Amino acid sequence: MQQFIKKSSNVMVPKTFSKTEASQKSQNSKKRKRIISFFRLIFIVCFSTGLFAQTDNPSITIVNNTGYPIISAFLATQASENWGSNRLGGVDIISNGQSFSLRLPNALNVVNRYDIRLNDLNGVTYVQKNVLVSANSRVVFTKDDDESKIASSQNETSSKDEEDEIITFWGIRGGYNFTRITGKEISTDLKPGFQIGMVWERFFSDFPNISSVNGLLFTTQGCQGSTSFLGKTLGANETVKMNLNYLQYQSNIQLITDWGNTNLYARIGLYVSCAVGGKLKVEESGGITKEEKIKFGAAKDMRRWDFGWCFGTGLEFGITQVGLEFVNGFINLIPEGKHKLTNTGGAITLTFLF
Repeated sequence: MQQFIKKSSNVMVPKTFSKTEASQKSQNSKKRKRIISFFRLIFIVCFSTGLFAQTDNPSITIVNNTGYPIISAFLATQASENWGSNRLGGVDIISNGQSFSLRLPNALNVVNRYDIRLNDLNGVTYVQKNVLVSANSRVVFTKDDDESKIASSQNETSSKDEEDEIITFWGIRGGYNFTRITGKEISTDLKPGFQIGMVWERFFSDFPNISSVNGLLFTTQGCQGSTSFLGKTLGANETVKMNLNYLQYQSNIQLITDWGNTNLYARIGLYVSCAVGGKLKVEESGGITKEEKIKFGAAKDMRRWDFGWCFGTGLEFGITQVGLEFVNGFINLIPEGKHKLTNTGGAITLTFLF
């Protein structure tokens, strides 16, 4: 491992050219105009797409787990005594295990709590009251939501209202990684990899557009090089790949912007990773391949623990999220190296919430 750590002594310095004072001022003026025009464009785009103003009413998903077909659905605000018309239109029948969407009559910043009522073919009424909703949230009805059972136990109703203060969604995430290891005067090529694991998202009643997103992932990272690797010049037809396997925990704060049925999200947070394996693979000319197992520890090839920040953004379609994620480590991976070398890279992710 240590043979690939070498301090670079040849640093290319770009040449500078003299200019007259008049031409310099003209160039600075043009740069300022370009910067002002760029920020004006960003403001116009953000305003027109709704980043600064939410106008569309979002939808929620109702899941029928009552055990019987549902023939009608009603939605009302807590302040209203009128359930209004059947949201199914008297045509659709929602079988047990199926789901359907309900468009909210108000924006979330106006009303974020509703009473929801379902009726089945046997005339049984199912009710959930004071339901905290968020963009594309899921409300599951079961036989325990039978109105007659709820009316017989006021204590159960009070307990349920308290539980609704926090909504938690669980999910599965997979992704395509592109990572490398970088340092001062040292850079490597991006290496493809993957990530897979579970995530959980929690919404709070007082902040419906803000949530906490956490994840426990198995992720493959590392780097590769074909002309140089960690400061060492490689021979002709020689390539080096470093494969690092981590168990990673992420903790993020997420902001969701409501665009109706499609939402934009952005999150930022921290991660901590524990290396669970790694190999260094050298491919020489003539098809000869050499592999070396990487040893982790304070006095070994690389440090086992990594810590850094993560940032992600993407779109949410119902229970599906498609996004981009970026990570950058704070920890020097190689204890005995002459340079500080850190993990960096990104990923294209796909998440399913339930």
